[in-house]
Amino acid sequence: MLPVWGNERKRTINLGGAATSTSQSTILDQAKVRREERLENKRKADAAIKIQSWWRGAVDARRVRAQVRAELEKELNGSEREPPVGIQTMRRLVIVGKSWNGNEETSSEGKDVLGLWSEKVLLKGTDSLFYARENPSWLTLIKQISLLVVRAIADDPLSSSTPAHLKVITGLLSTSTQVPWSFTASITSYLFDHRFYCILGQAIRRIPVEAKTNFALPLLMPLVLVPLTTFTSTSPLPASHRGDYQRSFHHFVTQILTVPLLPNRLSLQTLTQFSAGLPVTELDTLFMTLPPRTSNNATIMSTSPPDVVDPLSLPNLLSDFSTVGIENKLHLIANLLAFMPPRYPKLSASALTAYIRLLSSIVDGIPVGGMEDASNSSNLPGNGTTPVYADSEDEDGPIAHVSVVSSFASPTKIILPVLDSRTYKRLATLGSPGHLVSLLTAVSKALTRTEQRYWVVRFLFALVSVHSSGTSLVAPSSKMTAGKEMSAGDVGRKQRQDILGTVWTWNGGGLVREIWRGWTRGGGLGRDIAKDAHEKGRNFDPTSMDVDSSDSFGSRRSHFDPLIPNPVRSQSRLLALGGQGSQGGGDEDPWAPLLLLADLYSQALLTMGDDEFFSSGSSLNSISTPSTPTSLKNPLGTDEIAMFSRQLLNIAWVLYMHGPELGISSEGVSLSAGMVLKPATRVGWLEIRDKVTRCLLAIHDRDARKPFTPKGHWLVLPDVDDPSEDAASRNYQGRGRAQIHLSVEMVGFVEAAVTEAQQLAEAADVEEDGEDMRFTLSHSHRGRMNHRTMTSSAVTRRQQTYLSPRLAILNNVPFAIPFHVRVAIFRSFVNQDRARHRERMNAVHNSNTRSRRVGSMAMMEEFGMGLGGNGRQRIAVRRGMIAQDGFDKLGEMDLKNPVEITFIDQWGEEEAGIDGGGVFKEFFTSLCKEVFDTDRGLWLMNKKNELYPNPHGYATESHSLNWYRFIGRILGKAMYEGILVDVAFAGFFLAKWLGKQSFLDDLASLDPDLYNGLIFLKHYAGDPEDLSLNFTVAVEEFGTARSVDLIRNGSNITVTKENRLQYIYLVSHFKLSKQIKQQSEAFFEGLSEMIDPKWLRMFDQQEVQILIGGVNTPIDLDDLRANTMYGGLYDNNEDTITAFWNVVNTFDQEQRRGLLRFVTSCSRPPLLGFKELIPNFSIRDAGSDQHRLPTASTCVNLLKLPRYKDERVLRAKLLQAINANAGFDLS
Repeated sequence: MLPVWGNERKRTINLGGAATSTSQSTILDQAKVRREERLENKRKADAAIKIQSWWRGAVDARRVRAQVRAELEKELNGSEREPPVGIQTMRRLVIVGKSWNGNEETSSEGKDVLGLWSEKVLLKGTDSLFYARENPSWLTLIKQISLLVVRAIADDPLSSSTPAHLKVITGLLSTSTQVPWSFTASITSYLFDHRFYCILGQAIRRIPVEAKTNFALPLLMPLVLVPLTTFTSTSPLPASHRGDYQRSFHHFVTQILTVPLLPNRLSLQTLTQFSAGLPVTELDTLFMTLPPRTSNNATIMSTSPPDVVDPLSLPNLLSDFSTVGIENKLHLIANLLAFMPPRYPKLSASALTAYIRLLSSIVDGIPVGGMEDASNSSNLPGNGTTPVYADSEDEDGPIAHVSVVSSFASPTKIILPVLDSRTYKRLATLGSPGHLVSLLTAVSKALTRTEQRYWVVRFLFALVSVHSSGTSLVAPSSKMTAGKEMSAGDVGRKQRQDILGTVWTWNGGGLVREIWRGWTRGGGLGRDIAKDAHEKGRNFDPTSMDVDSSDSFGSRRSHFDPLIPNPVRSQSRLLALGGQGSQGGGDEDPWAPLLLLADLYSQALLTMGDDEFFSSGSSLNSISTPSTPTSLKNPLGTDEIAMFSRQLLNIAWVLYMHGPELGISSEGVSLSAGMVLKPATRVGWLEIRDKVTRCLLAIHDRDARKPFTPKGHWLVLPDVDDPSEDAASRNYQGRGRAQIHLSVEMVGFVEAAVTEAQQLAEAADVEEDGEDMRFTLSHSHRGRMNHRTMTSSAVTRRQQTYLSPRLAILNNVPFAIPFHVRVAIFRSFVNQDRARHRERMNAVHNSNTRSRRVGSMAMMEEFGMGLGGNGRQRIAVRRGMIAQDGFDKLGEMDLKNPVEITFIDQWGEEEAGIDGGGVFKEFFTSLCKEVFDTDRGLWLMNKKNELYPNPHGYATESHSLNWYRFIGRILGKAMYEGILVDVAFAGFFLAKWLGKQSFLDDLASLDPDLYNGLIFLKHYAGDPEDLSLNFTVAVEEFGTARSVDLIRNGSNITVTKENRLQYIYLVSHFKLSKQIKQQSEAFFEGLSEMIDPKWLRMFDQQEVQILIGGVNTPIDLDDLRANTMYGGLYDNNEDTITAFWNVVNTFDQEQRRGLLRFVTSCSRPPLLGFKELIPNFSIRDAGSDQHRLPTASTCVNLLKLPRYKDERVLRAKLLQAINANAGFDLS
């Protein structure tokens, strides 16, 4: 039997023959492993020894503490030899108190002992606490005991020992003539270093809100005020306690006044006492710099680095954007609103300024919508968007809310806290008209210095910005939303409108004038750098992408100058402040007043009529006289509005042109961060740009409808109409266009804009590479593009702004560029689109040729693009049925391709001639004349002979909508080809093309009687309810009148003073928008198939009308003659030509228009003069037959004029030809 264990002493022999020798490295590795094992075993042994040592120490400490606690209980329960405030007793109490961090049982026993001690102290009197103060250990022990007492209060404020604790700690911290102040101050400072107010705040929070009669609160609330009487702002403090008053005030505000529902927790008596003790007169100390502490005590604060921010200070709370930080700010505002408003009239100027500054700083740190109750809005329709009324068409889509972020890289999502409904109700009073009037009344009496009133503006701007904004004019009133709750977004918008309305009407517009004249006008923002540079002989290009440049005088010029406040003004304000640094003169950033003024006018112009706008308030009072009239007159004169709009224009120009360098719409660090400081407001550059643009467009729309600004006011880039005016200019020639004389800056802008558009188009093409080209082409001319889709799906609006700043200018503030330049850019965009379309067609043709698909070839034949084709589509049109034939044959054609027209005369024969463009123009002119004829029932005409869609019910039927769509395509074709159409549209209808809102004044051109009635209601001084109006409108069709609700249940809602503005808006909206909504959308759908809506946004309503029908001005014969070409035997000095111009000079304007139509097929001159007529107006001799009539080739704008020898014969023959209205066969 083999042994289980082998002989370990016997040498092991490997019978397999393999080598068993080990290398040196293996031996070293093995030795290393054994060494590490020994070290690991030693570490385990040492750790075990330490654990055992700690355990023995802990057991001993527990035993000693139990022994000390027993001795202490014995002393406190029976022995009178050692007083409760003796040094030995205090030492034992501190030792027992250190066990509170252990298990619950030990902590409870220790707290019971501490409660017994507090009761014994009260029996001896709180003065007995200071009996042993001469002992060197007393102060150290009493500090630790006081901290134990405060923590015991916070741990269990409902304990039976809490009253005794509160009385003891109050006695320790209260100043007394018998106790040196230094002892009380030292104990208070020690508690500050250990978060005294934070602990008391926890105690208050742990008492239920409903427990108003709790025994602790009447003692706890006076305690929180005690330190504010120990350290005062007026008495000189030793170096060891310098800054303790500011510190105590900071901690009191951030830890006590942030307790949720603080006023609701207190009984009436306690609330009255606490409110009376608030040191509201010392609020300005919150904004003083905390001096460094030089205490010799080894405290937390004294050993901290000097640059460490006190975690309980107000700046730390203001910079905390977490959910808890936002919640604390909201509770602080709610509590301030409970205690402060009754004190407004009695506050000093410094205290009132500090209070308003405090509110402004807090509100600045709250995200948009953070003050609105969103608890019930998640299930409501239209949450966060424009409220949906019964009549709402949602024409503008959802409202995009802007969030301010520090960078565009992975923004952190902020979760808003959910608060008690009572807190939301109190927060809602902050922006209520009643509260604002009360506050502004106190401000008008107490604040006289500009730097103090600045914080009022700053607060109002923060208050406006914290609420949601939207495009709806008036939020629903309580009466109008019966049975339907308002979403948080609706509430925010209504509060925002109420705030702006109160500010607008305060003191008859005096506050608005104060904002403009006090800070905005001279604040330095929006300086006209281009104008300054040219006036001083500087060569400065505002379109350059360079950050800065130097002028000829050696001063540094920057493209960002319009964003930089006036440094001289800021220095003078600082000098005026002197030692009042606490009031923040250095923080007087003019951005807040400018943006508040922009918000005010953005809203006011929505409802302000022209009569109110042009009748500015004559009162020059500022906010020094309290008054709240209801007048809506314009507080500023039109000259001041013009100055303000120029500032906004310069700011918008820089933010669009150089936005990427400021971090707008791009990722990464701003290139100019050191040159342009971020505004000292809650908004960033992106939101500033949006606010400025919104107000700028509102003012420009008013000026476009009824001009009040001087010529050239809206232009940023210099323009040159005459080459002699500026040597630094040259001609610009677009593709296939005549030369246009432009300044050097303008030529650079045009070329860059066209290049940017091409780059964006190429980027869009890359996104579409994966799609089937044949499908894309076959649907490109019939795709139903939404008129509101203003940008390509491949390139977002933000990417477009970053990649193409000049296109952003053209899409947002196009009026900064001269009109004729925008026309040139428009034509360049059309040419680019035509070239891209041709490339797509060729690509499809080549693809189909290779694949030899029968269906595709048939499609190519439809487009006239077969092998050997000329790319034209050919149709025959009967002269008597031009509109119907056009609708039937052009409805499915790709109108971006050329179309050849052959007319069929009344005998069914084709008219002679080859369509080189002139026949098509003649067809188009006749077609437009028919489809826009009001007798067809699709269009109506106002008293100015301007067209708008028929609002009748039959106009919304499918067949009628198809006609509107076809007419839109036809008009788009005319604009695409540069063909002028002699038709005028109503201004409010043209505004819809551009996505703009219709105004009340637009109703005057549609229904003057209704307009006058609404104006009467708007200014009615009596009670509107006496007029018996409700939220309905009467509609008559086929002789039958019916009532339509403007809102849900509108027939039961009476028009009152509060909602009459909304009624006026809704009636105007119904008449100008809703009744023609379907007709307009069908028309825009067809138009968008030919003309990209982005191109039209470069123009206003009047300019779009000029694009359609040309300039409705007298024909300039000098311009026509200067741009006329001659052929055959004719030249400018030939006798017949001289006679021709003499005869035409005697024509009236109607006859001149007839001549122009006879030769060119259009009676209006080109947009930019006859130099833009392609081909040029031409005259060629047609023989010497004196009886022959002049003829014309409209395709080449050619007049064939016989060589008449008598001017009278020439005049008669020319007028006969013009009035004959013959067809193409005449030539």
